[in-house]
Amino acid sequence: MSEFLFKGTIKPNKQNLLKLQVLSEQQSDDPSPITSPEIPTPPPNAGPFTSNPGPSTSNLGPSTSNTGPSTSNPGPSSTSNALKRPHAALDDYLDVVRPVTVNKSRKLDEQLLRMIVKEYRPFSIVESKEFVKLVHMLMPGYQLPSRKTISNGLLTAVYNDKMESCKKQLDAVNHVSLTTDGWTSINNESFAAIAARFIDADHEMRSMLLECSEFPASHTAQNLADGLLSACNTWGLSGKVAAVTTDNAANTVSAIEMTRFRHIPCFAHCLNLIVKSSIAAREIQAVVGKVKRVVKFFKKSSAAVTKLRDFQKQMNLPEHKLMQDVETRWNSTFDMLRRFNENKNPILATLAVVESSPDVSFHKDDWEIVDGLINYLTIFHSITVEVSTEKMVSISLLRFLYKFFKQHVEKCLLNCTLNQPLATMGKALLDNLVSRFDKLCQGQIIM
Repeated sequence: MSEFLFKGTIKPNKQNLLKLQVLSEQQSDDPSPITSPEIPTPPPNAGPFTSNPGPSTSNLGPSTSNTGPSTSNPGPSSTSNALKRPHAALDDYLDVVRPVTVNKSRKLDEQLLRMIVKEYRPFSIVESKEFVKLVHMLMPGYQLPSRKTISNGLLTAVYNDKMESCKKQLDAVNHVSLTTDGWTSINNESFAAIAARFIDADHEMRSMLLECSEFPASHTAQNLADGLLSACNTWGLSGKVAAVTTDNAANTVSAIEMTRFRHIPCFAHCLNLIVKSSIAAREIQAVVGKVKRVVKFFKKSSAAVTKLRDFQKQMNLPEHKLMQDVETRWNSTFDMLRRFNENKNPILATLAVVESSPDVSFHKDDWEIVDGLINYLTIFHSITVEVSTEKMVSISLLRFLYKFFKQHVEKCLLNCTLNQPLATMGKALLDNLVSRFDKLCQGQIIM
């Protein structure tokens, strides 16, 4: 029967579809046979085109009287088939998109902004065709905000709410410590950041980034001091600052002195200066320079890397890539030396067979220096990584770590008395530890 529903004068508009749905529900509720005298069933010998409705054949002459019983009333079998047909729901014909509620839309807007902020996405992501398509598939009724709405409306509102929340938390504490540092963007724009750390009522350490603002003024001590005092007034921290932690730059140290806040040098930065100064000896740098040349060669030669990987497999060693150091971070120098030492044999085997390898030779004393550097610096590396996290109060460990470093270096000195460069390095480490930490550990704030 369904093949005749949209023929004749019936049109498949929304109103007729609704009627058909109601009719379908009535048919499901009423088990009585359904007859349809207006739509005759075609005779068995009818051709493929006789299904179109035409004049009734019930009044034909004798020539058609022998065709058999009248088929104007369907029999039980046809009625049963009609009842067994699945009834199409209205939603099958109409693609209904219901708009999301105002509350749901607001939550989606906030989550979108949170994703943009925390994952450093550009505001223009809401104009990406594929992103818009994805959001529409996930939530068809949600209308994405424009980039202007996000930057001028949503971001400002959320920032103000978050600022008020942070102010309430800071109002509830009596003491905070501040950290401040400057950095330069890829576009050579100068910024200054100020963060606050404190212990809340639940004895949990909290950390807040108060400001990260463009700082176009010259980085003089006076300008840095004025910026820090202005931030303290904005956040209501007058009389609450217990100490300010910074790096050891001369202008920054002078700025903290001008504010009359207690200054504490950054522990990780101090370790960086101690190690860099201690490995600056000519004999040590000569060996480090050889390692750098070899690593640089492997970084530029795909054939050498492939051969190195083959030797690593043959020697059952992990297929680790060599690492380059960064001039400003001694940690990267340590990582480079450790990875180089782990792959000593595969590297030497590769250099012996590849073309255009650097003219570098490693002697027994060179490998002793590499081993000695790793032994000295392993502890410094581990502690630097640990205290660089924000999950611990590192100042309470300063005195213990200072003594631990001294004992470690003294022990290493006993094992390298025959290697003069390593002995010189060990003495330099001890002297630098004392100059950086001895006076600080005797201060009242560490007691």
